[in-house]
Amino acid sequence: MSGCTDSKAVALVLGASTPTGVGATCARRLRRQGFDLVVSGRRLAPLQALAGELDGLALACDISDESSVAGLAAAIEQQRGRLSVAVNAAGQAVMGSIHRTSAAQLEQALAVHLKGPFYFFKHLAAIMGSPAAMITLSTLTASRPIEGHAAYAAAKAGTDQLVQTAALELAPRGVRVNAITPGFMLTPMTEGLATDAAVEAFIRETPLGRLTTPADIADGVAWLAGDAFITGQNLQINGGATLRRMPNRDELRGSC
Repeated sequence: MSGCTDSKAVALVLGASTPTGVGATCARRLRRQGFDLVVSGRRLAPLQALAGELDGLALACDISDESSVAGLAAAIEQQRGRLSVAVNAAGQAVMGSIHRTSAAQLEQALAVHLKGPFYFFKHLAAIMGSPAAMITLSTLTASRPIEGHAAYAAAKAGTDQLVQTAALELAPRGVRVNAITPGFMLTPMTEGLATDAAVEAFIRETPLGRLTTPADIADGVAWLAGDAFITGQNLQINGGATLRRMPNRDELRGSC
């Protein structure tokens, strides 16, 4: 789209409040691509620091709260106008076996990883220009089951279906909708999972022999934000991890 080189084209990255996270990395990549950045998330102070770095705009938003997402869309339209790109990188680790997952944990997983993307498409699509691109992050566990990820994976799997429906509904308006599935990454969200044994296990099951990085995902976002003739798809940026299996519980604990 022309927005890739037009300095007035606006891109939103939701879920950008962690400086070393995927969202912030995507925001920096899109800024280098020439977009005017709006960065959003739950924690305003780090967002303001990132916005200062990128000469952009910081707006607070809780993706699990529909009124907050609607307010974000209204604020962007008032202060920046139409969006050319909207990226949802918001996430929260909700882990535990099925029998140990509480109703509150299940609701939290659904709120962030299924209801949140629904609100993202519902309200941000209303202020997208044409042509435009909307991108959300998926997970390997949505299609490759692994113990202890039931609520998180089920919510993400629902969003994978939502992406396809949104792509159909928004295509007549010139808005492309896609997802990206990373492999296992070392980010603040995965700190509690990234034991030496887990890292070794995920690398072993990745044909290209390393973990995915936030920069890998940012490159995919930049491509999808361009003129790619693609919609309703799930871009697999995971070094071929979908060609193999997920590590089992013993491997993750280092007892293989």
